[in-house]
Amino acid sequence: MKARMEKQLRTVSLLLVVSLLIGGYNGIQVRNLRSAMRDSADRTTQQISSAQSSIQSAVWSINNTIAQMREEERWAYPASYAANQTESTAEGVVLDISWSFREVQRGADVYLLYRPDTRSVPVEWTRVEARQLEGAAYSAPVTLSPLLNYEYQIVVEGENLRSTRPVSIPGSLYQAQPLRISSWGGNVNREGKWVGDFQFEVEQHYLSLFDFLNAGDIYLIVGREDGTSRRVEPAHVARDGYKSWFFNVAAEGLASLRVVVTYGDGAVYYKDMPLEDNWWRYHNELEIRRGDSPLTIIQP
Repeated sequence: MKARMEKQLRTVSLLLVVSLLIGGYNGIQVRNLRSAMRDSADRTTQQISSAQSSIQSAVWSINNTIAQMREEERWAYPASYAANQTESTAEGVVLDISWSFREVQRGADVYLLYRPDTRSVPVEWTRVEARQLEGAAYSAPVTLSPLLNYEYQIVVEGENLRSTRPVSIPGSLYQAQPLRISSWGGNVNREGKWVGDFQFEVEQHYLSLFDFLNAGDIYLIVGREDGTSRRVEPAHVARDGYKSWFFNVAAEGLASLRVVVTYGDGAVYYKDMPLEDNWWRYHNELEIRRGDSPLTIIQP
């Protein structure tokens, strides 16, 4: 009996020792794991810091490169445009483009390339030799169709070949700018017909450099339900930086409304305007463009 108790005591003591050893081992492992995690976190922080430094350095390098490229492009200063009225027609206008260089090699060949800006289908460049005006200032004429958009670039051929990036020529300079119905007012009865007076305003905000491409006279041809029609002149015309024509029409019996535009070169175009109230309420800025339904003979 005593021997068995001693054996059990030894077993319990052995288990206790083993448990303490396991506990100590686990404690050591936990400390090692914590140390490894701290080391890993430190390494990760260092890697992130190093990556951020690399990114900042790359961004600085890119910005510096872009700044240098922009500085290089400034060797040719922005161009100005002037209309050649005497040599221009409605089919082909002549625009003089002038620019200056910060510096240009003596004896270098300076010219301008321009072409229609078609985007989808490549078009060959047209070369125009530049004329030296004074010092590093140059000019070159380009012949443009008012129906197309164009781009150009300036080229200098000397010891090295240099050119600017393609630049779009502002269409507002040489194209007939659209007219817009900018405001309107009137009343509609229960049957959906206009009553009282009907007013609206036609505006041309941007004027071309070429007078013959700008709207000159505008009038209305007003049709009535009894089959008659008559010409109505604007009640007021304003020319304060842009052109504006104000019309006042008796709405009773109104059957049709045609806006007729005569341009500076004598070309005449018209637009038949809808009479529905909803159209004027939501779509009253429909553009009137040169090229809309040309008229050769108008019977008001």
